[in-house]
Amino acid sequence: MLIGGFFIPLLRSGKLAGLLECTERGRKAAGRETQLRQVCEINISVAGDREKARNFPRRYIAHMLVVLEAMGFSDEEFRALGVERATVIEIKRAFEAGGTIEQVSALITDDMVDIGFIAGTPGECAKMLEEMCACAQGYGFDQILLAKLGPNYEEAITVLARDLLPAIVR
Repeated sequence: MLIGGFFIPLLRSGKLAGLLECTERGRKAAGRETQLRQVCEINISVAGDREKARNFPRRYIAHMLVVLEAMGFSDEEFRALGVERATVIEIKRAFEAGGTIEQVSALITDDMVDIGFIAGTPGECAKMLEEMCACAQGYGFDQILLAKLGPNYEEAITVLARDLLPAIVR
């Protein structure tokens, strides 16, 4: 089972546990003896330039919020993410009115970036990444994928390899 780039909002909204339980019930109902391999994807945007690292996810978050709304997230679940449904509806309407991703992503505030990303400088991301990986392990995920990475892949891969991953893989 793969939880794609929605791991963070599913976790923070409280929906992850129910989704995993539902998957387990389906496995048992299908008569499958072995556990499903659980893989999650954690979105990260890391860069030495904090502003670039925080701006990079805005386009993804704009789409993510619309998808979460289509998935049936409740007002309470959106509030757990730190956003009101009215804001999500405003973003959805901006897309429906023909807004480009650049135009709509301008509606994404800095706080909204955290809905689906670990984003910032290496120092800011280290503790958050460690916490997200610990949560994934706590839920029984066998594999953790880091995705998106940031505005400059080469820089992000270097920072991840040199600074972040050695700190959390002990």
